[in-house]
Amino acid sequence: MGKSELTGKINSKTISTFFVFFLIYLIISIGISALGIRLHPEEYHIQYYMDYMFSNTFFIFFSYFFTASLVCYALCYSLTVSNVLSMSGTSDKLIFFDVIKNGLVLLVLLTVVFFIAQEFIVPSTENKLEILRNNTVRAKSMLEEGNEYYAKKDIPGSLRCYEEYIKLVDDPEIKDRVRSLTLEKKKMINAETANENNSLYTEDITIPSSMNDFYQLGETYYLKEDYMTALYYFRYAAEDSSSRKVEAKKRIAEIEKILRYRNSMMDDTQFSRMMDKEELKIKKIYALKTEAR
Repeated sequence: MGKSELTGKINSKTISTFFVFFLIYLIISIGISALGIRLHPEEYHIQYYMDYMFSNTFFIFFSYFFTASLVCYALCYSLTVSNVLSMSGTSDKLIFFDVIKNGLVLLVLLTVVFFIAQEFIVPSTENKLEILRNNTVRAKSMLEEGNEYYAKKDIPGSLRCYEEYIKLVDDPEIKDRVRSLTLEKKKMINAETANENNSLYTEDITIPSSMNDFYQLGETYYLKEDYMTALYYFRYAAEDSSSRKVEAKKRIAEIEKILRYRNSMMDDTQFSRMMDKEELKIKKIYALKTEAR
């Protein structure tokens, strides 16, 4: 066997050995990822399994990529290439560099790939796995909390939790439940709005027009659950120098908590705008009532 022919055969064996070895290494990485899911199925939501398999396989593959390259290089030249040389019977025609040069080139290229992977691929896959774990924990928590609210027939609470849950997990059953709860909440809001409008625009004959005690007026409306009107009077009472100033401030805090809970689907900015709008509406109404009297 001539020198060029032998060199070509060594190069061919080197490339094929590296290819087969890294194919086996990739299969092993996939197997380890699959085993991780099998041993700890609760760590990731079932809908995240494919993302986990992809990310964890690449994380394992590139985390030990350099070590695998060295092992492959050692196996290639201790078994495959040495076997080719011994079978050819012409190893004295080749110098050492002729034997290892292609393997060295491959090793250098794989080392470059390893450092690039350590800089970009490994951190991104590790971050992806962390996100999947956190989303799994959050989805489980939101579903359990939503089910508790749903059992108590707390529509705003259950709706808030379920909406957070379906942002993380595509669950058709919970999506249907969210749609039905949204309709129920709209009906409830419409009914409350109608009641509030009626209470605002209709003169309340059970409250004497001669009452000047702001705290007492606020308490009367508070007991009737007309919280915006109660808030209107309690704020006047809180600004007054009467002995009930402290009690008025406590009532204001309670009412704000109640209204915030009732409008839990709003963010802080939307809630603040809604409160300003309702307060302005009440001021206008009571200004007109004062003029009429």
